[in-house]
Amino acid sequence: MTAKLPTFSEWVSNWGEARLAERILAGQKYNRLKWEHRNEEIALMQTPAWELRLGVYWVEDVSEWHIRWAKCGGKLFEGRMIAAKWDGIWEKLSDTFSNGLGQPYPPYARSSCADWYEIDADEAIVLGTISEAEYKEQLAAFPSEPLLDRDGKPISKELLSEVLRELEENIHKHGGPRPGASRAERVANKRQRQNEAIAQMQVTTEKRNQEIIKQRMEQAAMFNLLEDVERSLRETLTVHNDQRWDWLCESLKKLTTTNDFDRYPSWQARAWVACAEMHSSLGSESDELLCLQRALEISPQKPLKKRIEALAQKIVNNEASSDSSQTTNDANKTL
Repeated sequence: MTAKLPTFSEWVSNWGEARLAERILAGQKYNRLKWEHRNEEIALMQTPAWELRLGVYWVEDVSEWHIRWAKCGGKLFEGRMIAAKWDGIWEKLSDTFSNGLGQPYPPYARSSCADWYEIDADEAIVLGTISEAEYKEQLAAFPSEPLLDRDGKPISKELLSEVLRELEENIHKHGGPRPGASRAERVANKRQRQNEAIAQMQVTTEKRNQEIIKQRMEQAAMFNLLEDVERSLRETLTVHNDQRWDWLCESLKKLTTTNDFDRYPSWQARAWVACAEMHSSLGSESDELLCLQRALEISPQKPLKKRIEALAQKIVNNEASSDSSQTTNDANKTL
């Protein structure tokens, strides 16, 4: 699902005037270079037209743009605003805005985030944006020089044709149009591959979204399980029921080893505290101490230090008492 774009005022309210100025400056800098190099031979040969597309940052009224386009003498091709790079329309669009920036390249106004997309010769001619004759006329303005080999000799037309044929065959093997395809066939092939790419992207996106949903559900299950364990330990301090004991052991093992708490140290520490509570109910003070120490290591802000110190002192005292009793018993045996 595509995220809904904000309106211009919503965008400015969220990002501010400073960010808007940065966006305008970035667009001016990038598209100014395109404009300055629009009449270069390679640029015209490969992509002789531009398409104006909307909604890069915020939503814009397409019908309103179509009216502007028509007022400036532009035509729609399959509902798209496309014109040759040498078309005079580009120098008129900014004047259709009250806050126009007075430039022949996007952004045309402070409130517009329209942008240019390159249209190749095949698509421009097939759509009717430019004619074959017009295209050749523009290219004819450039001086024609023969291609030379490494020895400085002109490359024959036969060799160039052979190289082109091999190139077309190689492209065809990798999903491109057949060798010698017409412009219409090349455009149809390109659109088919684009549609396939979009479909594949949608499948990949859907799969990723499903994985994210599954991951979040598993994570939520761990959070709920921890709350259930904590509630169970609060309600019943002793563990006499075998089924409950097995459930607690299995649950606490999951909660103290899961990766779902990696980004939530407080919850991870709570799992270890719950584990400590279970050992406390069993009278296993050394295991209880280890769990509390682990919880404090994960989340140092948890108020566990006094409890750990008291428990550690208790264990030391118990060990001392046990050693004293053992010494007494040994003495009595000797007597």
